[in-house]
Amino acid sequence: MRRTITTPALLLAQVWLCASCADAPIEAENLRPDGQLRPSAYQQAGFVAAEAPQAQRAVAVSAVLAAQPHGPLEDALSFPADVDAVHLHLRADGLERPRPVLVRWTSPADGDTASPRTEEILAVLAPGRALSLAASHRVEPEQAGTWTVEVLGLPLDGEPAPVLFSRSFQIEAPPE
Repeated sequence: MRRTITTPALLLAQVWLCASCADAPIEAENLRPDGQLRPSAYQQAGFVAAEAPQAQRAVAVSAVLAAQPHGPLEDALSFPADVDAVHLHLRADGLERPRPVLVRWTSPADGDTASPRTEEILAVLAPGRALSLAASHRVEPEQAGTWTVEVLGLPLDGEPAPVLFSRSFQIEAPPE
């Protein structure tokens, strides 16, 4: 005697399996360090079950810090006090399409405050085989000291923004 599973019985089994998955226990990997529930990578809608996460590819970021906004560039680790502005030129090998990034400029602490000052600028990391101007920052002569520029990816799921590139440079003190 041969047994067959009927369509209503198969449907009932599928409903039971799906319902049992909805109440899965919360595991340690589901929690952030502060104890809050980590956001899911999936978005829900009344008519869509889940959106597949996009695959990530490694990208090699090259950068030049220069006093020149365009033309022949001279990469530098140190700039005179009268430089007016420092320009960040980027190149991204392996990038398929433009992607927004955050450029964070951190200047040394001045006499009024004990902590460094930061300024963040939204920029675009574009694919290409040549360097392109991504961001510039004006520099005043009294802002001498060690600066840092960082290129940050946009944060995902409430996590901190990943650092794609970081570099320190010096603004020389003006002559007295």
